[in-house]
Amino acid sequence: MIHDISHSYESYKLKEYSENQTTNDINKLDVSVSDSCPYQNGSSKNIIQQNESERSFFQCRYLVVFLEFFGFFQINLFRLVTSVSVVAMVNNTAVDSHKNSNATVVSCPFNVSNSEENDLPENTGEFDWSPAMQGYVLGAGFLGYVVTQMPGGMLAESYGAKLTVVGGLFISSLAHFLSPFAAWSSVYLLIAMQLIRGIGQGLIAPAQCVLAANWFPSNERSLLNPIIMSGYSFGCIIGGFSSGTMCSSHVLGGWPSVYYIYGALGLLLSLCVQLFMYESPNCHPRIKDSELNYILQNQETDLSQKRPPTPWKKIFSSVPLYAVTYAIFSAFWSGAHFLSVQPMFLGTMLHFTIKENGILTSLPFIVQVVFTFIASGVSKWLNSNNYVGVDKIALDTHSAC
Repeated sequence: MIHDISHSYESYKLKEYSENQTTNDINKLDVSVSDSCPYQNGSSKNIIQQNESERSFFQCRYLVVFLEFFGFFQINLFRLVTSVSVVAMVNNTAVDSHKNSNATVVSCPFNVSNSEENDLPENTGEFDWSPAMQGYVLGAGFLGYVVTQMPGGMLAESYGAKLTVVGGLFISSLAHFLSPFAAWSSVYLLIAMQLIRGIGQGLIAPAQCVLAANWFPSNERSLLNPIIMSGYSFGCIIGGFSSGTMCSSHVLGGWPSVYYIYGALGLLLSLCVQLFMYESPNCHPRIKDSELNYILQNQETDLSQKRPPTPWKKIFSSVPLYAVTYAIFSAFWSGAHFLSVQPMFLGTMLHFTIKENGILTSLPFIVQVVFTFIASGVSKWLNSNNYVGVDKIALDTHSAC
């Protein structure tokens, strides 16, 4: 009897020791993870599906969407207002010569033979830049954007996506703000300033991909990512409707106002991202456990694990990769050409006023916003019903573009 009691007691102590040791090991694991992220919240043993009643509009991941939307908003906003402002900055002497001439100019849409109708668009810009120099000013930003795509992704993975986004927003906004001073100094300094602006903006897009992978559940990415990407189009719409009015006004000197006002707002945006955005949901100090667990449960893989080496040889020998690259390059080429050339063509060749120029340039992007959300809904429906894969949808979309 005593032997049985002793044996039972020893078994109980062994079981208790084993449970305590397991608990200590889990606590050590949690501490090791917390060391790398000071705001670790929740644990894997509490992962549950987020109930519909617990979901609300005020979710931390929606704040990430909001801030990233304005990051992409800033990219095309700066591009378009720069293109429109260059039309106002340059003094087109050909317009003045048309006013004093009775000859009919075939390349212009108006008839200057009627001297009584002297309502031609005025262009009293203060710079005498050749068309080639204007092209360099407008193209420098796109060049900077292209060369920092891969470095931006590497920086986001090595030093954090949030830091990369904040740096990109700050650099591009500061360069945009200082552009008028560079223009008054030298056209070459303005080209350099636009190049720096593009370099900063090139860091934003690849870092957004890292943030999206950290924050967005896989079942919501088909909706949240298009919302972020629509910032491109909304930036063109707002920039087009506002830049013409601002350039033709006397506020802050006219055309410099698009650099001062939007540059200052960009600096404010970089401050907001620094204060309110976090690298991942695990790092957010105020995220609810229900949202944290919902995000973690709906991610494909553990992003904290070390990835295998990149198969560069297979990448550069892949024919489908070149096909997709060509499709994406063509889509962005057409968009960049439209943003840089269209305002100049409307202003110098068709002689629209600066207000009409901005409005007409932004109109196509309204259609783009509408079709962005239509395509997002269609793609989500096709994927959810297993009619077609994501790769085929992407290829068909670029083919249609």
